[in-house]
Amino acid sequence: MLLLSGFNGSYWLSYAKYFKFKVRKLILLFFTVIFAFENEAAHLIGGEMSYECLGNDQYLLNLDLYRDCDQDPNCENCANNFDEQTYFSIFDANNVLIDTFFISIDIVLDEEDVVPTTPFCADYIPQVCVKRATGYQVVLDLPPLPGGYKLVFQRCCRNATITNILVPGETGSTYELIIPDESLAVCNSSPTFDNFPPIIICAGYPLIFDHSATDIDGDELLYSLCTPNSGASNLDPAPQIASNPPYQGISWANGYGINDQIGGTPAMTIDPVTGLLEGFPDQIGQFVVGICV
Repeated sequence: MLLLSGFNGSYWLSYAKYFKFKVRKLILLFFTVIFAFENEAAHLIGGEMSYECLGNDQYLLNLDLYRDCDQDPNCENCANNFDEQTYFSIFDANNVLIDTFFISIDIVLDEEDVVPTTPFCADYIPQVCVKRATGYQVVLDLPPLPGGYKLVFQRCCRNATITNILVPGETGSTYELIIPDESLAVCNSSPTFDNFPPIIICAGYPLIFDHSATDIDGDELLYSLCTPNSGASNLDPAPQIASNPPYQGISWANGYGINDQIGGTPAMTIDPVTGLLEGFPDQIGQFVVGICV
């Protein structure tokens, strides 16, 4: 079976949004496809960052993070807790740091289980533990700024067992959102995804999933495969100040790339208009996948 276990290092997708007027903003949602049950990774496995314009130059920023965990409470190498504080940086259009801030959560009240459903190709649910932190929210006052704003969150690292990227255990993630200049969009909000990705899929069966998103501003959305961003490091896994943009993508392992991210024939594709993701995964392993919207 193929386990899809989390954004940003286990089944989850890096999403970017392109306006019809060519301004790019990002919702980052990384997904890794997992085929192995023996994995006991100790890292965050994904996240989704988005924002909503509330009017009067106020924006509600939201970050959902996902982690894998072990059923044994005495597991010493598993991601047993989310960060009580997450740090964010704000940059201008010239990639100059403007400000930093943090969001605190209650790691008991603001955590929930992600319950998998039985895939159509199996008659049972494997023992999978995925947690989601839902309390990273804050209202920001961001008056109009020439060129707009970049909101950035970085965290390291990914699961060391990932198949399709180099040195995954030392490769983190960067979540970047762009609030555009008001000459391009006034009181803009980022899109949100219509369906939650499945935690479990099966190897040797077609992968068909609706990864479409909705934009409350009515912007046109176009979909494509892309390379997820890396960020942070083992030496500073949760930096209080993010590195300056622009950001580098992850390094694909030999045999993989932006147009062949998980292997299989036919290779995974996404419909540029509808967001329908299709492929035929046939390899046992764990994979980082990137989708841009």
